[in-house]
Amino acid sequence: MRDGKLFARGTADNKGELAVRLAVVRALRERTGELPITIRWIIEGEEEVGSPHFDEIVRQHADDLRADACLWEGAPARLRDGRASIGLGFKGTLAVRLDVRRAASDAHSAAAAIAPSAAWHLVEALSSLRDRDGSVRIAGFYDHVRPPMETELRAIEEQSDSIELELRDALGIDAFIDGLTGAPLRERLAFSPTGNIAGIKTGYSGPGMKTVLPAEASAWLDFRLVPEQHPHEMLALLTSHLEREGFGDVEINVLGTAEPAGTPIEHPFVQTVARIAEETSGKPASITPRVGGSLPIIASLHRHLQVPGVSAPGNPFYYGAKVHAPNEHIRLEDLGHAIRFTHALFEALAQGA
Repeated sequence: MRDGKLFARGTADNKGELAVRLAVVRALRERTGELPITIRWIIEGEEEVGSPHFDEIVRQHADDLRADACLWEGAPARLRDGRASIGLGFKGTLAVRLDVRRAASDAHSAAAAIAPSAAWHLVEALSSLRDRDGSVRIAGFYDHVRPPMETELRAIEEQSDSIELELRDALGIDAFIDGLTGAPLRERLAFSPTGNIAGIKTGYSGPGMKTVLPAEASAWLDFRLVPEQHPHEMLALLTSHLEREGFGDVEINVLGTAEPAGTPIEHPFVQTVARIAEETSGKPASITPRVGGSLPIIASLHRHLQVPGVSAPGNPFYYGAKVHAPNEHIRLEDLGHAIRFTHALFEALAQGA
């Protein structure tokens, strides 16, 4: 602990939130001897790799997991302006690795005059996937994208302006692409599908120089998907695109998939969570209709249980917490905000709110 922060791997994603919920459970049991509501916990350890086994677990144990509502991985307990944050859905994802092999082994780069390069072939294949304006060039990629509803656009308009400031500080940038700011920035973050290069590996990248012609190259990609875009359909479109563009020899390996899913703003459970968030923070909640990342468990919970859920502001997390990076941490003051909200929510649910 230093400077009012607790540094540890996984503190913000998600050990801090689990600690908050356990603290509230302990407090309620110490006061009355029992919990005022029935709680079923699911702590699932494969979320970061796409939860490949979760759907089957829920399918097999659906009767044991029935519930009135679900609290997903939570949203920030307090934004910079003091408002609590609520998330109502997540984008889907298709994660793949593209592999290219053009020779039996690496060669001296003098052979570049007469021999094929795996690195250049991969770079050209990647270049075919995106226009200079950032739009994905895969035919049919945008065909079934559902535009945001009026209620979702209204929520975007009413979101906290501090989200933009916190994101800019966390990313260490002066401005966002295309000069985006305000509601248009938040709308694109929530509702635009993406095609992202997560990593590239080929040839030599050590100190000094090495005159090598790479025999193989790989790239890791993820596509964030919005409602009506399904990962297996996107995979078929990607395969067709590469074949049509002359890259049919590029091998596609699927690393993970997730369906986009969420809960409507008008759902009574959402309204209850928003009311409790306002009562505990003293300010209207900032509602995000769709978070830019993915949470694979949601589609499974909807498919097999039809259970509504939210990312409630019970998470001692903030945008500068360096999740998935060195020096991950939480601010100790956010623990109190998260605990107060979670305690008030459990009590409200017990009263039949």
